[in-house]
This record gives sequence, C-alpha cells and structure tokens, in this order.
Amino acid sequence: MSGDFLMVHTQVSRTVDASFCYLLLTLEKLWTVSSADVRQSLIGKNFFPLMTGILAPLSGFLVQQPIPPTLNEVAGPSFGYYEFEPLALALKQLQQAIQEAVNAYGGNVSAVTLLQSVQQRINGLVDLATVQ
Repeated sequence: MSGDFLMVHTQVSRTVDASFCYLLLTLEKLWTVSSADVRQSLIGKNFFPLMTGILAPLSGFLVQQPIPPTLNEVAGPSFGYYEFEPLALALKQLQQAIQEAVNAYGGNVSAVTLLQSVQQRINGLVDLATVQ
C-alpha cells in the first residue's frame, strides 16, 4: 500500500518540479526580452502566479500527505530539475504533469479540487515559446 501512496505523491512532486523549472525559465526570459511591457506582463502572468498560485498550494498539499507505513512522515517538494524536452513545449509538458497529478488522485475529491484549481492557474500561464 505504501507504494500506492508514493506513486500518487510522486505525480504532484513532479508537477512541483516542472512548475519550479518553468519559474526558472520565466526568470531567464525576463532577462532576455528587451520590452519593458513584456517583462511586466511575464511578472504578472507567470512569475507571481507560479510562486503563489501554483508552487505554494502544491507544496502545501504535499507536506500534508502522510507516507505509510508509520504515517509519522509526510511528503514534500524536492524542487528537482525537470527537463523540458523539447524546451519549446515546456508549457504543454507542465500542463501534462498537472493532468497526471489530477488523474493520480482519482476519487479523492478534496485533492482533485485543489489540483484542478492549480491546473486552471497553469492553463493561464503565458507560453514562453511565444514570447519574443
């Protein structure tokens, strides 16, 4: 049974990793675009939503998930490197990661509700591949 718990928690952890790396890609893009308007847009539409509307709730969710067999330990975000391949499809891969997390929690209504809320925020991000 502990393998099942770890499997579903892994899906959310992967989404945290992908979100964190998308945040880093956004930060990199902020340094490479010349337009101040584009930079402001990325800050408002990607940078802050990634930190407060995506990473914070996903990380908070993970640290409330007990890990069997003792249930004295909880899951947590690793903030590992998530390689987007190809890089031009990074947002689509992040969207896929959150969908897999939603699917992994299946019948857990409260988990799915939270994850779908995060999914909506991810779907509202600017695709960095389209930013010049």
